[in-house]
Amino acid sequence: MEKIRGDYTMKIIVCGAGEVGKAIIAGLWETNDIVLIDQNPELVENLYSTYDIQAIVGSATSLNILSEADIQKGDVFLAVTNSDEVNIISSIMAKNLGAGYVFGRIRNPEYLEDVNFMHEAIGITQIVNPELDAAHVIKEIIRFPEATDIETFSGGDNQIVGLRVDKDGLL
Repeated sequence: MEKIRGDYTMKIIVCGAGEVGKAIIAGLWETNDIVLIDQNPELVENLYSTYDIQAIVGSATSLNILSEADIQKGDVFLAVTNSDEVNIISSIMAKNLGAGYVFGRIRNPEYLEDVNFMHEAIGITQIVNPELDAAHVIKEIIRFPEATDIETFSGGDNQIVGLRVDKDGLL
């Protein structure tokens, strides 16, 4: 099957075959070229047999494994293993080896004390912290309980809040 997104197929390298990696692959495999890297052969085999992807058993911190994944041709590199350290190291390596956008899941708040350092010095394009993201969503739901959607932009300075308006409402 030829995978096309518009006129362009993205090469996405996913490091981590856990629940997050599995969800990413399930949502993106049909229109992109996916390469999965994980050390667990059973998880890798399960995803490889389910989806039309390339799969590599090995560590995302291995230069040989990243080279086998053609990291320099990667449009997007996603480090979503269960180890912050593996995610950070593999992200640094991916950026330095030529990957385009680099996303890293980092859960330890100590590593997030200076997010700008992570972006600038290390080269991680986007840092994802599931716990902080969940806390933010819960906070916004409490602030705007009637909202159907809340979008934050301009570095958090502005928000657009979606509301359902009744046909006979005041608006």
